[in-house]
Amino acid sequence: MKIAICLLASLVPACAHAEMHGVWEGTIGRSKVVACLPEYGAGGTYYYRRHLTPIPLAKTVEGEWDEYADGKNPGHWQLKQAGDDALTGTWSKRGSPGLAIRLARPAGADHSCAGDAFNAPLEKDVEVSRGEGYFGDQRYETLYASGPSADLGTFEVVQLREKTPAANAINLALRAGFADDRQSFYDCRRNLLEITGNFGGSADDPMQSLSQEIVFWNRQLLSVRTNAVEECGGRFPGARTSYRTWDVATGRELDLDYWFGKIGEEGLPAPAKRLVLARAEGNKGPEPICTEQLDTNRYYQVAATDKGLLLYTNFISVSRNCDEEILVPYGEILKFLTPEARAALGK
Repeated sequence: MKIAICLLASLVPACAHAEMHGVWEGTIGRSKVVACLPEYGAGGTYYYRRHLTPIPLAKTVEGEWDEYADGKNPGHWQLKQAGDDALTGTWSKRGSPGLAIRLARPAGADHSCAGDAFNAPLEKDVEVSRGEGYFGDQRYETLYASGPSADLGTFEVVQLREKTPAANAINLALRAGFADDRQSFYDCRRNLLEITGNFGGSADDPMQSLSQEIVFWNRQLLSVRTNAVEECGGRFPGARTSYRTWDVATGRELDLDYWFGKIGEEGLPAPAKRLVLARAEGNKGPEPICTEQLDTNRYYQVAATDKGLLLYTNFISVSRNCDEEILVPYGEILKFLTPEARAALGK
């Protein structure tokens, strides 16, 4: 079918470039290189095998790319097909004669930009280290993971020091999303490369990160805030915040039912919801832009704090700009809480 279509190349000029996407290896002049050209994105990336430093490409017209290194434009690519599994062309820059580009498909079946052929030489084992922190006079451990460059981001999670079944269950939940091996650490970059052809991210603005902070911890409750960034080319990229609370004695994660009793389809009991909405900043001002999202929201993540009960909206997709941490003082919210929740708070 591909041969039949390409026989019509004079009628469909784009056909000549239809099979350029994916991974290629070969030479620029005498230097060995590996290149990734995405199927749909206008980017691309390549590296010299002796340096293993990714160099971004930006498509200018069909079959041509400018390359960028350290914010400069040192070279220009021109490529054309030279058979089913070969590309030829020229690398050039101002004031210098061009160098021949000769590329072929690497060995193996996976020629995608997310595959091992392009990425494995660039990836190194993830370094995981342990540390410790304090919440008041209570000590906890931390796990920290980082890659060989700052643009890849860092991961740091809280871990309880106790070795009880309850603590083990909480620690397992806290480690969700912690990239402690090579595959999970580099999945984000591989996915972004497949979609856009470029890695993205920088030391100041990494493509992914995860950090945790204890916001409340007593003998019965542990509340933790997680901040995560994922710029991996998915449907909902960006920064996300979440709050989770556990029963320290059992390891059970606590939901709205624990705090307010059995919750129906309408969410919080009406009197409690009115109180929460009255505290929400998105309902205030001359033009409250988040009133509809707050009024129709039925779900909150709940965390205990020293000053009051925190209810976090955790909206999805386009409503994320309306996300809000709504803090309600205990003096106002206690009467709506279950006896079990009040006892756990020591109120």
